Amino acid sequence: MKSMRKDFLNIFKVVFSNFALLGAGVVTSFVLPAFLTKTDFGYYKIFNLYVTYIIILQFGIVESLYLKYGGKDFESVDKKEFTGTFKTLTLLQIAVCIAVAVISCVFLKGENLFIAIMLAVNIIIVNLTSIFQYISQAIQRFNELSVRNVAKAILTIIAVLAIFAASAKEDFLKSYKIIVILTVSINFVLLIWYMFTYRGIFASSKMIPLKEIICNIKSGFPLCLANIISTLILNVSRQIVSMFFPTEEYAVYSFAYSLLTLILTVVSSVSVVLFSIFKKQSTENLLKKYSSNMLITCVLLGLAAVVYFPLIPVISRILPQYEYSLDIFRIVIPGIIFSSPITVVMHNYYKSLNENAKFFAISLVSFGICCVLSVVGLLVFGTMEAISWFSVISMIIWYILTERYLKKKYKISSANKFMYLSAVSVAFFLSGYINLWYLGALVYLVCCAVLVLILLRKDILTLNVGR
Repeated sequence: MKSMRKDFLNIFKVVFSNFALLGAGVVTSFVLPAFLTKTDFGYYKIFNLYVTYIIILQFGIVESLYLKYGGKDFESVDKKEFTGTFKTLTLLQIAVCIAVAVISCVFLKGENLFIAIMLAVNIIIVNLTSIFQYISQAIQRFNELSVRNVAKAILTIIAVLAIFAASAKEDFLKSYKIIVILTVSINFVLLIWYMFTYRGIFASSKMIPLKEIICNIKSGFPLCLANIISTLILNVSRQIVSMFFPTEEYAVYSFAYSLLTLILTVVSSVSVVLFSIFKKQSTENLLKKYSSNMLITCVLLGLAAVVYFPLIPVISRILPQYEYSLDIFRIVIPGIIFSSPITVVMHNYYKSLNENAKFFAISLVSFGICCVLSVVGLLVFGTMEAISWFSVISMIIWYILTERYLKKKYKISSANKFMYLSAVSVAFFLSGYINLWYLGALVYLVCCAVLVLILLRKDILTLNVGR
């Protein structure tokens, strides 16, 4: 019972801190488009898009520690191993940063060169920060993670609002470059803070031997690849729009995805805590709880989608130039409804069951399907809506393939959850066409409640969340 309380407390900490990040996301999503041009906002979103790919450049070294210490405590961490890994990772990231910067200077120019150079700098900062974030999650020191999320949110809000206020008098501040530089600076401050907090974990140590580096890469790279492939699947439509549509149109499209963070931030909070909880459970107990874990996630996703409706009048009045993004937002939400159970629950099961290579293989196939379908949407229809629709179809296929393996090997399934997500998606999309936003929200919530009673009633009665 005490352990359960600790788990729920950890989830609460992470959810609370992610709500702070959510607040920062709201400010960024609505304030930046208010004073940046569509072109500048588009370049800012392009920078953010490529930041999500940076994690692959640490080659799984961080993930190897995450897998090794998942579910353990602080005292179990080998200080010399951690220090040696940190030193090795630091030199590796500096080398990668220099390589990216040199290549960028040779082949790029203008705005693309600036973005590439800032990404190169961010490679060192983000990947060194990730080693502290992952170790915090693995050994369940969620205070460190949560406090920094809150600090990042506060610093971001202050920075954005300060630039917004000052830009009324100083036109040079109306540039995405200022925002990007501040974003990188905030990340750097958080890295220094992490190093200070975890100074007790450092010990006198040399860099780890090459043989050990190779072992760490072999151990962690499948998970690293699985994480990046998951990110690529979620970003395929954005990537294609950024490459084949004008920056101004990408800005509108990407704004819709900015709104999705209002849903993803809340739901993904739980995922951060789940792995360390799962690692402490027996395989038998973990498999028994699969249906209950999926139930909670699916119901939360259904309820979270209601955030779309109050955004309709807000965007229409405050940012009418981005009103078209609401159409994209309405289309892609069902995609998030299907992809989130994968990233929140299923992927944690694959990690806990040491099936990282299999998850990567399934996700790689899904990524290929997603690319093909998105290109079909581009070539056949040539619209951002078509690309979005095909992206949603890709998410459904990814869901089916990912759960199919778990069902086949471990005899666990949640077919009724798939039916629920499908029905909720249809209810959401149809409710979105109701002219009065508050009536649409009410109809959608009623549909969710009815669908829960029809499809998930037995699961609720037998809900199993204990240890």
